[in-house]
Amino acid sequence: MLEDIRNHDPVPTAQESEWIAVRLWAAVERVLLLAGFALVLGATASWLCDYQGDSASFVVTSAPPAR
Repeated sequence: MLEDIRNHDPVPTAQESEWIAVRLWAAVERVLLLAGFALVLGATASWLCDYQGDSASFVVTSAPPAR
């Protein structure tokens, strides 16, 4: 490991150059866009499931036992 640090070539490889060239704000925008889409999709699915559950709700009461 120490030999790797001492003999490191300062010229970046092709993969290192790609990481250096990443546009940070473009990546952040994509992550926020995907997170927003997932939030809207999850909220819509939750609302639809809740809506279906409320449509068939009823109350059951019990009568006192007969004597």
